[in-house]
Amino acid sequence: MNKKGKRRLPKTFRESEVRSLFEYFESKLDLVLEHIAAMGKKLDDFTEDIHAGRCELRGLRF
Repeated sequence: MNKKGKRRLPKTFRESEVRSLFEYFESKLDLVLEHIAAMGKKLDDFTEDIHAGRCELRGLRF
């Protein structure tokens, strides 16, 4: 059930509705993938810093 209108969702969707849903979630998926890629880059940079001895954590050098 749809919480806002308290109506049941339709059992079938029109092609335009399905296309709109795909477009909406595709854009959200792109944002998630960009975020994951950025986090991977940060992790790679951090790993390089550790191996190069440029990483310091609470006064301890790694």
